[in-house]
Amino acid sequence: MVTTKKFVPALLAAAMFILCVGVGIVHASTFGSVQGKVTDVSGQPVAGVKISLAGEGTVTTDKSGAYVLDGIDPGQYQMDATKKGYQETSITVTIVQDVPQELDLTLTPQQDAK
Repeated sequence: MVTTKKFVPALLAAAMFILCVGVGIVHASTFGSVQGKVTDVSGQPVAGVKISLAGEGTVTTDKSGAYVLDGIDPGQYQMDATKKGYQETSITVTIVQDVPQELDLTLTPQQDAK
């Protein structure tokens, strides 16, 4: 005969295990990300660059030129980098589930129109 004093702790332990495993499965990521640094042709970081991923969002580089776009559905996207005084840069990036993509960009200054 199983006593209640021995049964309850075992039941609680089993319930906690199932709960933890279940939460882990529910929170498994189905998204990817892209991150990197934007520099100019001399290798200096460029702050304030608008990084846009078609249909997924836009971020702005920080003072070190760094950016991160996360929570992105896997697939191929066009990524644009724009800032006044620089030529726009566009590139195709492939987002893979749970695999952060590292993508550094170099911006070229715009030539003055004459």
